[in-house]
Formats: sequence, structure tokens, C-alpha cells
Amino acid sequence: HRAVVFDRRALSNWTGVYTQTAQLQSKFAEDLFKAINFPAIARANDLVLNSGALFDATKLQREALVAIGPQFDYSALAGKFTELFKGFDWEAFKEGLNRWLPENLKDSEDLEEVARICLDEGIPLAWVPRAEIVHELAEASSPEERQRILEIRFSDIVDDCEIALIDIRHEWAVQTRTSIAALRQDGLEGPAQSHAAGIIDSIVVTTQGGLGGRSVAKTKAVEPFGDVSLHVVAESLVLRPLFLGFTEWYPNRGTPIPPTFARHVTAHAIGQPDVFSRLKALIGVMLATSLTVQFWDDPLAPPELPPPASGEDGTI
Repeated sequence: HRAVVFDRRALSNWTGVYTQTAQLQSKFAEDLFKAINFPAIARANDLVLNSGALFDATKLQREALVAIGPQFDYSALAGKFTELFKGFDWEAFKEGLNRWLPENLKDSEDLEEVARICLDEGIPLAWVPRAEIVHELAEASSPEERQRILEIRFSDIVDDCEIALIDIRHEWAVQTRTSIAALRQDGLEGPAQSHAAGIIDSIVVTTQGGLGGRSVAKTKAVEPFGDVSLHVVAESLVLRPLFLGFTEWYPNRGTPIPPTFARHVTAHAIGQPDVFSRLKALIGVMLATSLTVQFWDDPLAPPELPPPASGEDGTI
């Protein structure tokens, strides 16, 4: 949450659109917030419009355009900003950023690429892993290279999952930590993957509308990321790996086992080759972690666990 910096060049973009009445308000808002230096916030206008500090965009548009005028009086324009943003709740704005952007993506310069990887390759990148690894994965030149990065950074990613859950007092977090513990043990990738698959399914069914929630989640997963409102961007990123994660597979159809983690295969294809692998188990644990962090306090989620009894160390 860096200082607000207005870029004169971005502000000057308004001069070419102020005669187009039908598009004026949306273009004004778009260019205004492109001029604010908040890293990785491409849709900040939507954040403002969904915050409790709603400002009168029409009034701001009209007065700012008057200030621009033929001579582009920048000083007058800056004065209008000072006046009209006087009542804006910047603390609520910053709180919104904390709530609506996953911690590990706040400095990401390419959320579009992150969203594409989540959808096309089924790799969870919201909340985990750490920003450094997300950047490595986003910069990788191919899916094969990303697979190698996941293998190389395996232990770090497992650590990140455990850290992301450490303060969450909820049964989903407890069970995901159990899956993490299994994943750390050689030869227990299968139990880790199976348990993570069950956690993923439980969270989706609970928060997305019962058994039909799987279809709801897959539908949300493929929504164009550029059209996603900022206040649901974290949810969108969390759900995107489920498009592949909920791939259906049936042994009597003669189709090969999907190469990526898939809940349906994990639950119903035991005995078939290539159901379990170290990497699929890692993806399953990452997705269970991501979903838990996103939805553990959802209104539809079961209640969090009670505090530890007196004298206990507070661990779950």
C-alpha cells in the first residue's frame, strides 16, 4: 500500500474522450485509477465502487473535466482531487486490498498470467506458494518447466502450505495439515492426495451450493479474468484450478488418466495406473490449502473450532 501517485500522462488520456458522453464515466474512472500507483491493481475502480466509501463519480467526472479544459490546468485539477477525495476512506480501501488480494500476489505484476496458469495447468497460486515461487512459475517458459520448478521447490511449497494454515482454527485446516504431514513422508503420497481430494470436495460442496457446487465452481473457474470484479478476484483465482481438478474420468471409456491432479480420478480410479504421484499430491495439498484459507470463514462454512482448554499450548 504505497503512496498514491498521480501520473500526468495517464490523466491526460481523458482529453480524447470527454466528448463521448456515453462512455465518459467509465473511461474517466478507468484512467483515473490507472494513474494511482497500486501494484497489481488493474481494476481499482471496481474496488472503490464496491467499498463503503462510494464517491459521486458523476460529480467528479464533471468537475475534473472542467478543470482539464483546453489548457489542461493541472493545478486546478489536482485541487479538485483534493476536494473531492476528502471524504474517501483510504483505510477501508487498504483493508479491501488486504481482503481481496491474496497475500502472496499483492506485488504480482501479471495477475492475468497467474490466472491463466491456474486455469490451464491446474496449479493453485492463490495464498500459496510464496511470492518468489509464484514469480518463478509465471516466468517459466513452458508447462514442463513449471513442473520442474514444483519438483525443485517441493519442500518450500509444503512449508508454505503449513504456514498459511497455522493460525486457522477450523477443521478444514486441521485435516489439510494431516494431508501435509502425510505428504512429508516417503511413500504416503497416495493418502496425502486422497485426503486432500476429500477436503477439496467438502469445501466446494459446502460453499458453492451443495452437490451442484462442483459445476458452479467449474463455471466460475472459466470466467474471463479480465471481467472479474476486484472484490472477488481472490475467489476467482482460488477456484480456477478446479476446472482441471474436477475433470471427470471413467475407466470404461478408454480415456487415459489425466496428467494433472483430479478429484474424480483420485476418488474413483484407485487400481488404475498413474492415479497417484508426488506432484499430484502436492497440487492437491496446495489446492486444499488455498480453498481453506479462502473459505474457512465463509458464512456457509462450519463453525471454527473452540479455543483450546486452559493449560493447553494452543496447538490443534
